[in-house]
Amino acid sequence: MKTFVKHVFTKQYGKKFLIWAGICVAFCVLVIISPELVPILVLCGIASFFTVPLGILLLFIVPIWYLLAPNKHLVTALQLALLMIGLPAVSWTTYLVGDEKALDIRAEWRYQAAEELIAELEEYKRKHQTYPVSTGGVPLEFKSREECRKNNIRYTSQGQFFRVYFDLSSHSFIVYNYTYCSDWSKVPQESIVGQPTERANWRLISRAD
Repeated sequence: MKTFVKHVFTKQYGKKFLIWAGICVAFCVLVIISPELVPILVLCGIASFFTVPLGILLLFIVPIWYLLAPNKHLVTALQLALLMIGLPAVSWTTYLVGDEKALDIRAEWRYQAAEELIAELEEYKRKHQTYPVSTGGVPLEFKSREECRKNNIRYTSQGQFFRVYFDLSSHSFIVYNYTYCSDWSKVPQESIVGQPTERANWRLISRAD
């Protein structure tokens, strides 16, 4: 069995595995950058639900088979089993970690745009003793309006308090809603949604898409 394991984990096999793992990582990164490729990833993901169990089954069967009837072809079979398990593991780990990091970056960009809008709203109130009334759009005269439009940041106000909010979708089919309120104590209890975040006055709610 020791000889069998040595034949499986050769330098050549290790090199091939690293090459294929590199291709998988590159593909996952490409999908995260280009969401239009997600359907291809979904197909690959579905395939992995078949290859991984089969690989695990081979992982148990092949060594026993080798002990009963040593065969050089069983080395190839075990190497294939390891690929069937290892490559999906590398791909899914890269995708899930990378998608989370990409979501954090996109959220940070929107936070920055939202903070510019919030600063303008507070300045407006200092001058007019109230916030500009809006049911979704940013006031035309605000400098942050164009940046908010690009980032799909919305704004609503009832005069004495306001909300700024935006949505983000992860490639894992989860939608995150980020909401800022200038004074949550003035909001009806039934209208307070999501969980508080590390940022003051921001709350976050997530839902399956």
